[in-house]
Amino acid sequence: MTAALSGFVSQPPDPGLASLAASAIGPNLPTQLRIAAIGVDTPIVSVGWHLEGDSAVYDSPGYAAGFLVSSAPPGTVGNTVIYGHNNILGEVFRRFSELKAGDLVEVSTSAQVWRYVVESATIFQEAGITPDQRAANLAYFNPTSDVRLTLLICWPYTDNSHRVAVVAKPA
Repeated sequence: MTAALSGFVSQPPDPGLASLAASAIGPNLPTQLRIAAIGVDTPIVSVGWHLEGDSAVYDSPGYAAGFLVSSAPPGTVGNTVIYGHNNILGEVFRRFSELKAGDLVEVSTSAQVWRYVVESATIFQEAGITPDQRAANLAYFNPTSDVRLTLLICWPYTDNSHRVAVVAKPA
């Protein structure tokens, strides 16, 4: 069975997830996200997901950005996935659509600050799509063989029918 991306739950992640992530990831656990180009300077919380039927439902990061604990820690080979809201709960990524290639993204851990440069932004439909399209959308959450940061939000501001995925590579 392949899980289908279905969205975010309204309740925050299990508080035990943060301590588990801290134990497993240690000093590479992301704690702060800064994107000067769009005025973002927000804490990062650890988030996970669970299955509801054949759909993957991702924890809401609330008023922060969320680091998907099943993704790679910052600066390591793999896909570091961070997501947040653009139209509810503090609108952390309200100006997300203004990001452009070359913008700097900083992810802080207790060990260091990892710097990434935006390479691309892709808007894709999420509502009313086929299972094959859903599977393709899930690729943004998948591990990669390179070091990358993927930022995700629901879009547009007035209707969460789409997602925006921004891919950034080490600066």
